[in-house]
Amino acid sequence: MLWLTEKSLSFARVAGCVLAGSLLPAVASAAVLYGQAPIDGGDAWESVVYRGLQSADDFTLSETQQVGGFDWWGVEADPAAFLIRIFDTTAGGAAPVFACGDGISDCSLAVSATPTALQDSWTYPIFQYSVDLADAFAAVGGTRYLLSISNEAVLSDEVQPSDLTIDAPDYEDWYWLSGGAGDDGSSFLRAGDDLDWSASPPDFAFALRGVAEATPVPEPAGLMLLGVAGLGAVCAARRRCRRG
Repeated sequence: MLWLTEKSLSFARVAGCVLAGSLLPAVASAAVLYGQAPIDGGDAWESVVYRGLQSADDFTLSETQQVGGFDWWGVEADPAAFLIRIFDTTAGGAAPVFACGDGISDCSLAVSATPTALQDSWTYPIFQYSVDLADAFAAVGGTRYLLSISNEAVLSDEVQPSDLTIDAPDYEDWYWLSGGAGDDGSSFLRAGDDLDWSASPPDFAFALRGVAEATPVPEPAGLMLLGVAGLGAVCAARRRCRRG
């Protein structure tokens, strides 16, 4: 019969726990760097670049951060047709410091759409949209940025609610839901890239997420060493018992 000393048994348990823990999948998390929560029943505004209906909202981070993803809320639309652009000025004609999505050949977005229980002021159902960036955007601390999110698809009749309680606007364009707890209660709009952005209420609903940090997974060699350590403890205890 195999008997282990308390010390050897304790060592084996620790080695086994470490080994088992190292086999678990990596856990990733990404903190929200900045957010303006969606307002249930809030107003929603069109945001479609090709139609001359550009909408944006500003954000400022206290320190430089790597932005790894975005969340935003609005009416139903084609997830593949979203365009995200970031500007560091309200001046017209300025190139975006970040651009990805519809019409950007070297940067595509894999946007997910999740139904919510929220509605806008026209009783349209609201969806949460989310995307993780392939390459993080470095937001410099203390810099005011304008985040522009638009959808460049013409919406079909299939997304029109059939049980509206009030008259609804023409639902050919994507509408961005308003958000709360913003910096100043206002956002920005303009008709074209060559024009200055003009401040106008309300804040929009969106969130910036940091870069996910995965828990390191030991290499195969490291796992082997842990296993050998645990086995060595058992064998050593067995030899001591036989000699006794």
